[in-house]
Amino acid sequence: MSEEFKLNFQRWGGGELGVEDVDKPNAIGEAYACTYNGRFFSLLLTRAGMYRGDHVHPNLQHTLLLEGKGKYVIKQKDGSEKIHDLKVGEILEVEEGLPHVLLPETDCLTFE
Repeated sequence: MSEEFKLNFQRWGGGELGVEDVDKPNAIGEAYACTYNGRFFSLLLTRAGMYRGDHVHPNLQHTLLLEGKGKYVIKQKDGSEKIHDLKVGEILEVEEGLPHVLLPETDCLTFE
């Protein structure tokens, strides 16, 4: 590879509660994102006691917990909810089209 590998992460508000100005921290946490080879990546700090998500994506999502303790709640196609305890260093896959939410018990740092 002759070119230097770079990921250009930029602060991203994400539309969460408390974001009026992307240059100011919000109550939920911090969010940074970049696109590489047409794929979207994000690095997210979500504060304990808050939540992130309660939305769907048109594609498969991979979430890697880098630090912290929390759960993902994923609504299944049959309407039931599946709870996943996140473990540092493990990747959780969320199928496209399934509503999901991160519930951090401590501040959580995730890479998606």
